[in-house]
Amino acid sequence: MANENKSDYRLIRNKLVIQNDEGVVLPAGTPVYIKSNSNGTVLIGKADSDSVSKMPAIGITQSRVDINQDVEITIGGFFDVSIGGLTGAAAGNNLYVASGGGLTTVEPSGEVQSLGKILTANAAGTVALETLIAFGGASAGGGGGASEFIALDDTPAAYDGANSGFLVAQNSGNTAVEFIDPATVGTTTFTGLSDTPANYSGATAGQVVAVNGTTDGVEFIDAPSPVGIDLALVTRDAAFGSAGDHEGTTLSIGTAALTTGTVYMWGPTDWGTANAGAAATADGLMGVATTNTAGGDVLVSGIIQLASVPGSAGDVLYLDTSAGTLTATAPTGSGEIVRVMGYNLDGNRIYFNPSQDWLEIV
Repeated sequence: MANENKSDYRLIRNKLVIQNDEGVVLPAGTPVYIKSNSNGTVLIGKADSDSVSKMPAIGITQSRVDINQDVEITIGGFFDVSIGGLTGAAAGNNLYVASGGGLTTVEPSGEVQSLGKILTANAAGTVALETLIAFGGASAGGGGGASEFIALDDTPAAYDGANSGFLVAQNSGNTAVEFIDPATVGTTTFTGLSDTPANYSGATAGQVVAVNGTTDGVEFIDAPSPVGIDLALVTRDAAFGSAGDHEGTTLSIGTAALTTGTVYMWGPTDWGTANAGAAATADGLMGVATTNTAGGDVLVSGIIQLASVPGSAGDVLYLDTSAGTLTATAPTGSGEIVRVMGYNLDGNRIYFNPSQDWLEIV
């Protein structure tokens, strides 16, 4: 393999001498890639943007090359070469590895590699051009520089769709990067972790940002409440409106069928309706059902809305002698239990916080 630096008037190029292993004749101006090494001879084939295994190109042929013939390829610099099939090509066009091989001025849909830029062309628009090419690709300074990025270190020289202050971001198809106007982000979309939406009509104060359910974006959600195996701390940002609406400490233990708003006592293995008629049904762990679901959550401390609440706002609420209910009047009968269960708030809401102390009337 020979390596030569050549200066010919204004034409400067670097070239390699290697062997055509494509199995077909390669015309001048064909981008080639390295296939293998045979006994110290580098074997090349025709680069093809449709095949990852045939990319990237390492240079282009300087002349027509027969099968198994040694070939000189230019790997960088400036040189004249006759190229066919570039209809509409003109000075300033980028040259890419084409689909199926060869050169094209149209960015391919497969692997994208910019090999250089047409500096001059006579009879532009024909299929046979005598063209001066600045070869070397984006990393060598000869390619790129239009509307596409070839590598992370490529800096486009011009981009009609970009203005000063634009950002570089991954495109929506996750296939490339693009310029975006920062003024167009920060509404309902996030560009990165440092992006702060200017406004979002679907969000309310106190909400947080989380990965969405399809893991392809982020969204605003209510701040998650701490949830354990059997205990959860529930908070809400919506107004109370229906029986069972609640916030506070809940337990998700037991399998008993529950009725929303009914007061239960735990023991010995499940929830049972509580009442102040005797200590056996009034002295244990108390809770009020938040749902009609069997094994549902039971509020043991917090605020809950009921279908109706005895007494007036501010009244103390006691466990009633009727099963599963509350009363604003303390029991008075012999053997009955006086136990404070909470307070009447307003609008059929109560603050439920059963006292640890209770009295038995003699």
